[in-house]
Amino acid sequence: ASGDSFVIKNVEQFSSTILPQYFKHSNFSSFARQLNFYGFRKLKSDPICLADVDDKTSTYVSFFHQNFQKDRPDLLQSIKRATKSEQQTKEENDSLRQEIASLRLTMAQMQAETNQKIANLTDHFNQKIATLQGENRALLMAMQPLMGGAATSASVAAPVAPHLPTADAGSANLMQSLGAVASAAMTGMKRTSTEANTANGGHAPKKSRQ
Repeated sequence: ASGDSFVIKNVEQFSSTILPQYFKHSNFSSFARQLNFYGFRKLKSDPICLADVDDKTSTYVSFFHQNFQKDRPDLLQSIKRATKSEQQTKEENDSLRQEIASLRLTMAQMQAETNQKIANLTDHFNQKIATLQGENRALLMAMQPLMGGAATSASVAAPVAPHLPTADAGSANLMQSLGAVASAAMTGMKRTSTEANTANGGHAPKKSRQ
């Protein structure tokens, strides 16, 4: 043992045998409350793991005080009953601690519920989105034949615009060349006509009257 606490191994036997020798009652709760007035604190002995549960020590009750130590009787004079104001302050502090613990527990539960609701809503919306995406894909596949026929009809009906050359310096040179060729052709045609008239006796053919 560390020597900084005392242990009551059998509460029932302690209440019926020991308490009546020093108090006018045998109520263990009253004894624990008196210890609390003098600054003693009840130690929790709950095991962390279920595998560590010991049936022999599970009913033990321990109390601790910083000035209640083995082989240090000089510290006992520092153990005093708390005054009314000190006791009231202590009780208020204990009450506040309990309220804070309760609020923390409530907040943790609310947070867990909120997280669960958010997760459920997220799954629901994801399923909805997946369903809509599948319906859209099916609709697009069903419209593909109609969209292809409309595109073909539009391409057949659309007139083809002729390609017109831009009027620039190259086009002007081309026109001049074409004009020269046309002039040479006219000159050749006139020469051929003259030669033909000469071969026919020098008489030009008469125009027929209508």
